[in-house]
Amino acid sequence: MFRDAIGTLSLDGEVVGYIASRVSTFWGLGRPTGLQECLWLYFHYLDDPDGNAERSHLWEEDYPPWAIRPELESGSFYDHDRDATYEVRWLEGPARRDALDLIGLGDGVTP
Repeated sequence: MFRDAIGTLSLDGEVVGYIASRVSTFWGLGRPTGLQECLWLYFHYLDDPDGNAERSHLWEEDYPPWAIRPELESGSFYDHDRDATYEVRWLEGPARRDALDLIGLGDGVTP
């Protein structure tokens, strides 16, 4: 679900941003004898209510035990900074490609 994926973030049925994701592997103290997965998430908001351009797009990381992943799998995401719960709808096909181009990730999701 999360490998080079992109979806919309909606409030009250209106698209207010996008979320792109990528799965990568790394060595960490949690599994010293092997690799574990990390989820990179790119949030791109169409409008920041505070006018802060730095908050219109940001990268987040999620590792086991997952904090954000279960929310996204259930189709929602709570943004603590904005105090809002967004509906997440993952895109496929041409809509996926168009959304990646729209937010400047046409070459793929790379942190």
